[in-house]
Amino acid sequence: MNRLVPAIISIFGFACMQEDPEIGSDFFNEVSFEIVSWDTLTVDMYTIHIDSVETNSPARLLAGEVEHNELGLIEAEAYFQLSPDLEYSVDDLKDGEFQDAFLTLYYDRYYYGDTTALMQLEVYELAEEMELDDELKLYNHSTFEIKSDLTNQAISLGSYTFSPRPYAQDSVEIPLEDTFAKALFEVLKEDQIATGDFLDLLHGLKIRSLTTGAIIGFQPDLALKLNYLDKSESVSVERTLYLTSSTTAIQFNHIEAEGIDGVFPDSEEEKLSSELTNNLAYVQSGLGLAIRVEMPYLKHLLSADETPLIDEVKLELVFENEIPEEVYMLTSGLTLRKVDHNNQVIFEYDEVAELVLDIEYDEERKFVLDVSEFVIEQLSIGTQDNHDALLIQFPEEYALSTLNHLIVSDQEKSNESSKIILNVLNIK
Repeated sequence: MNRLVPAIISIFGFACMQEDPEIGSDFFNEVSFEIVSWDTLTVDMYTIHIDSVETNSPARLLAGEVEHNELGLIEAEAYFQLSPDLEYSVDDLKDGEFQDAFLTLYYDRYYYGDTTALMQLEVYELAEEMELDDELKLYNHSTFEIKSDLTNQAISLGSYTFSPRPYAQDSVEIPLEDTFAKALFEVLKEDQIATGDFLDLLHGLKIRSLTTGAIIGFQPDLALKLNYLDKSESVSVERTLYLTSSTTAIQFNHIEAEGIDGVFPDSEEEKLSSELTNNLAYVQSGLGLAIRVEMPYLKHLLSADETPLIDEVKLELVFENEIPEEVYMLTSGLTLRKVDHNNQVIFEYDEVAELVLDIEYDEERKFVLDVSEFVIEQLSIGTQDNHDALLIQFPEEYALSTLNHLIVSDQEKSNESSKIILNVLNIK
């Protein structure tokens, strides 16, 4: 498997005039170049755990449960605030008679897990006000208390069991308990309530799944529909009062995995070698898992060469995601960042990850990234005591509002493995 591939390129000078040029001919007559390609450069891989992933103002709301091979049960719960439509008027409701209510969730076509299994979603009312932290953020581990009865059992506002169809249908409607919904309608009917005052009345709602199978993505612009009969005329008319999520409303996803603390590092500064996880390293959106790549012997390899000229350096990440079922997780590409020894980001590169995938024959399944800039930077640093590394994640939009994962084989995996391909131009 180890190979060193030299290619000698000799450049010979020649006269294009009768007189010899004043400079350069001796140099070009005597110098040749050797392009040396290594693919055995040691690459160390680690999984790190960024314990706080910002999930407020998400691109989508997530709800559901999935059983993960390495992480155990993954749960996603959506928290959000609602308020009456800006066009709402108490005068429109004074002759209204409450009928029923539904919470409408609009699919955004994202899913993670098995959508063939039945899903049961349940709605809860928050018992405390939702507030952002001092940095105006909420995280995957943030949570707020829900209302419970005297026996400390959560009070359900509504439940709905269905087969999730994120591509075939446009929405899910959860019927809400009449007692809760009617009381809400009567309050709105009695007096005009501003948005701020309404949030004192209804702090917010939470959605969670009572079944395991899939995590489904929903659009942030969900709606609570209060249906009523308008009896202001001789013939009653069916109407709807909408409670929606405004642009200033707080929304976030709470995401947790029961097995993450027992397997992966507790601190962002720590790293877990792929040697301890069956020669695999992990990227897991929503939960903050990312891959750290180190090249510990880069300088030693090139130290014998007085004039190393980097031609190109490629990082090939061979992955073990299920194909074709998990292809959709990979189309977003990857981000490449330089980090220090504590995994703090120093710089983000603009390189685009190339997805190489042979679905028909499954002969190739890898991401290819150009890491030449990083390698050249590392060689330019005078000291040997340098612990910079590369951090691999999904782009931010996907890292913060999906559960997409990437499972990468390290250099020691017995089958096809990840590697660095280093092309160096040597002056001979």
